[in-house]
Amino acid sequence: MNSAKSDVQFLIDGQTVPAVKAVLRLKSEVFRAQFSGNWRESEDNTVEIWDTTPEAFKVMVGFIYTEQLVFNDNKDVDHIHDVMKLADKYQLKRLKTLVVRHMGSVITVDNIEQIGRLAFGYELDELIGALKTFIDNNFKQLMEKSPKDLNAVNNACNNLLIEKFSQHCNRIDNLFDKPTYCTNGNTINIYKIGQYTCTYPNSTTGAVKTIDINTVPKFSEI
Repeated sequence: MNSAKSDVQFLIDGQTVPAVKAVLRLKSEVFRAQFSGNWRESEDNTVEIWDTTPEAFKVMVGFIYTEQLVFNDNKDVDHIHDVMKLADKYQLKRLKTLVVRHMGSVITVDNIEQIGRLAFGYELDELIGALKTFIDNNFKQLMEKSPKDLNAVNNACNNLLIEKFSQHCNRIDNLFDKPTYCTNGNTINIYKIGQYTCTYPNSTTGAVKTIDINTVPKFSEI
């Protein structure tokens, strides 16, 4: 990032990011093409970039120089997405892989909708797998969201939330002998989001067993 030792400057949103063309050509076929032959960029010392941010471009250049992805504790999904778009644009496959893994490590109940939209929009199988694991491990917290928010998350995640909810209900069913009866002989299946209630055999009339969702084995344990 030393202007005095660089032979090109990228102008992004009024800020400059200096770099060395030879290093960029070495790591990226796109830069190799741009800085060779008849491309205008091959002669220019200043190249304007329109579709990113200076911060994201610096992360990419830093990776090209060091082979290390450094976000400096920035967990903003928009920023991470900007870096992924650059990795895709400049055909930096390893950077894209590392960004996807980083994204999988910063999923939260608050940003799952945004990350889900990216995972399914870019068809990122590894990130989709991370979303499934997150939903499994944080099911109770997700169910505390409002119906409107749950619907938005489910849409962003391509119905993954409904799929996992259905699986979770099936797992609850399988923990008990079926069918279950009260003394009047009627079959009863009672479920509540948050804590589940389920009747159990040989109980007195109206007796129920309350199951805390956190005590139910996770899918990977069954």
